Amino acid sequence: MAALHANTELENLEPQHELQLRGASELWVELVDSSDRFAELQQPWKALYTKDRESGFYLSWEWIAALFQDYAPQVRILAVRAHDGAYRAFFPISTRTRWSRSTQKFQTVLEPAGRAALSELTGILCDPNHEAAVVPALARAIAALPWTRFSMRYEPTGRRSKLLLDALPAERFKGRFRAYLINEDTVDNLNCPQVRLPADHDQWLAGLSANTRQKIRRFTRRHLDSGAWHITQVSDETLTRDLDITLDMWTQRWVAEKGRSAARRTTSIYRHMFETAHRHGMLHLPILWSGDTPLVAHACIADTSRGHVHFVAAGRSLENDQPNSGLLLHSESIRWAIDAGFRLYDFGHGDEAYKISLGGKNKRLQYLFVERRSLSPLDAIDTFNLSSAVRKIRSLIRHGKTREARSALAELSKIVEAHQLPDHDITHLSSKLEADPHG
Repeated sequence: MAALHANTELENLEPQHELQLRGASELWVELVDSSDRFAELQQPWKALYTKDRESGFYLSWEWIAALFQDYAPQVRILAVRAHDGAYRAFFPISTRTRWSRSTQKFQTVLEPAGRAALSELTGILCDPNHEAAVVPALARAIAALPWTRFSMRYEPTGRRSKLLLDALPAERFKGRFRAYLINEDTVDNLNCPQVRLPADHDQWLAGLSANTRQKIRRFTRRHLDSGAWHITQVSDETLTRDLDITLDMWTQRWVAEKGRSAARRTTSIYRHMFETAHRHGMLHLPILWSGDTPLVAHACIADTSRGHVHFVAAGRSLENDQPNSGLLLHSESIRWAIDAGFRLYDFGHGDEAYKISLGGKNKRLQYLFVERRSLSPLDAIDTFNLSSAVRKIRSLIRHGKTREARSALAELSKIVEAHQLPDHDITHLSSKLEADPHG
């Protein structure tokens, strides 16, 4: 194997990130990955956000700025400008590199940046008056980047994801819209039940079935009006406590199914999301208590700019034997949202029966998935992500998977050669593999 010095040098390699494309429509696409350049986008970003009423919290400057800071250098921005300098679109993206055991190849997955932080919605922030020209320009820029798979899950407009797919050359890319079913295919996770909020809570109740309406009123009288249960709202003083309670209960429910490591990662991401929302006055986190015992907690994003409340995550005590406590807390959140002037209550991903029983009407999201028809080492990894490949090889060696590590090291050698990078030294990795007699 040729000497490939990636021990420390590849991990510190400056990314090759120049990308400026001009199409026939006189639209320029720039790849933004420096904090200074990103900061310059704040005012045009906010101006575009005001125009694009189909965007929301997850494409707001506040949310993307937090991602750019906390997930750097994974998060970058594709910015589209017109010939007069006006910005037409921003598409936050992130890349992750994985080692495929089945193909014995490195793969780069390109996706909306929000998915790194479990954003409920993704997509493109776009001037609606120029959508038909802007999205194809973004498609050309995406096609020019190195990646093996492009995935855009939870895109809310449908139009923009279709425009993007149609603009990718069919001879080079194959794409489709995927389904996403969970719970043994009983729940469609691309459906988001939503309620258009009426003038008052009673009017919302009147639109439900008689059985659901009576159930909510009966539980309200028995548990809330009697004082047996009470609801608290998050504040600066209770934020840490309330997040701990919510995420601890969430973990208790899901750790057996997801595994401890995945559950820990998810709660860490949720904590970041909810702390960011709270800093900007957009966290709604009611907790239902029986005395000093928390029963149920609902973490929601209250998007004041759009008038939408997005239910994101629930925590429920395993000792809570009241089956309708979650239903009651949703009812009270809807009451709160109506009183606060919100126009829509979004139950989040999945068309579970209880969401429909509370008046939810499905909003369809799209899941676009694209692969290259043929691959070269230049497409396998963006030099931006070479350090991820080095860390993966280290992990394979550490876990005794020396044969796989040899394959990965050979693939990395091809990639570095294809990109005509300097002949960096990875003798440290090579020597570890040579020292293993079972490799």
